[in-house]
Amino acid sequence: MAALNTFGVLALSLSAAAASAAPVAANIAACVNSSTGAPRIVSSVAQCVAGETGTSWAVVGPVGATGATGVAGAAGAKGATGPAGATGAAGAPGSTGPQGPIGANGTTGPAGPQGPAGATGASAGQLWSANILLPSTVPNPLLAPPSGFSSPPSTGVTFAAVEQPVPQDCVLSDLSVVVLGAQNTSTLTVSVAMSTLDDLTNGQASLLESCTVTANSGNPVSCKAATPAYVTAGSYFMVVFSSSSSKSKNLDFANTRAMVSFTCQ
Repeated sequence: MAALNTFGVLALSLSAAAASAAPVAANIAACVNSSTGAPRIVSSVAQCVAGETGTSWAVVGPVGATGATGVAGAAGAKGATGPAGATGAAGAPGSTGPQGPIGANGTTGPAGPQGPAGATGASAGQLWSANILLPSTVPNPLLAPPSGFSSPPSTGVTFAAVEQPVPQDCVLSDLSVVVLGAQNTSTLTVSVAMSTLDDLTNGQASLLESCTVTANSGNPVSCKAATPAYVTAGSYFMVVFSSSSSKSKNLDFANTRAMVSFTCQ
C-alpha cells in the first residue's frame, strides 16, 4: 500500500514537472517494481526487465468543459488622439435650394445732384381754328375772326372787331377750308390776312395765304393752301372772304358754315 502511495506521489510530481518543463511525449512510460511498487520512468515499456511491470499514462488529460464567462472588466483609459487623416475628395455639388423670401425694401437713398439745364426746345407751334356762320347776305369782302365760333354781320364790321394778336414769331402755313351748304357753282376765296398795329388803326391788311372753294349744289366743298409766310409777334390775324362774282351770286354762300384752320410755327 505504501508503495502505491509512493507511486501516486511520484506520478503527481512527474505530472507537475511535465507541465512546467519543456514539452514531452503525449504518454509517459514506466516500469513498476513488482515487489516494492517503485516506478522507473523509461522511454518505452519495452525497457522493463523481469520483476517489473510496464505501464503508461497520458501527460495531458481530456479537455474540460468551458467555464462560465467572467464579468466584464472595467473600461480602459481613453487612448491618445490619433493623427488627422488625409483630406477626402470633394463631394458632388448639392441640388439648388428653394428661393428665399423677398427681402424688405431698403431705405430711400439721398437725392442726387441736380443735372445741368437742358437745351432750349423749339418753340411750340400755334394751331388756329375758326367755325364761322356766314350771314344771309355775304358782303365782298366779309371779315371774320381767325379762331373760335363767330357769326359776323354783313355790314359794319371793323378790323379791330375781328383781328386777334399773334403771340410769337412764326411761319404761317397749311391753310384748310371746308364750306357746308353752298348752292349752285359760284366761287368764294378764303384768305388769312395780317395787320400791324398801324394797319389795324388805318383799316389795312396784307393777304398771306388764300384758297378758293367752288359751290357744288349744297354738297360740302373744300380747298387747301400751303404757301409759307413769316409773321412777327405783335401782328394781328383775321379771315377774309372775297368773291369776284356778282352780288346776287354771293347768295350762293348765304347762311353757309365755313370751318377754317391754319398753323403758325
